[in-house]
Amino acid sequence: MNTIPVMVSASDLQRNSKRVMDLAEKNDTVLVLNNNTPKVVILSIKRLEELTSQNRLWEEWDAMEAIRSGTADEKAGKLIKLSPDLHELVND
Repeated sequence: MNTIPVMVSASDLQRNSKRVMDLAEKNDTVLVLNNNTPKVVILSIKRLEELTSQNRLWEEWDAMEAIRSGTADEKAGKLIKLSPDLHELVND
């Protein structure tokens, strides 16, 4: 995977969309500029799947870390039990 995306102008995208899509498929990422300002990114399906998979792994890691932290807090006695009245307020 290239770390620097291929850059094309918005007008080039309009005139040569097939070529830009081929570039994205070959290089994973194409950065589209309008007036020399980045506007959008075109990703290959392969790159999108990689990013989606990596994001899923990070979400799972964050969830596991929250569980570990909660378990450690429980063992350390840092958690408080909700009274029945307060518990009803939280569930409303």
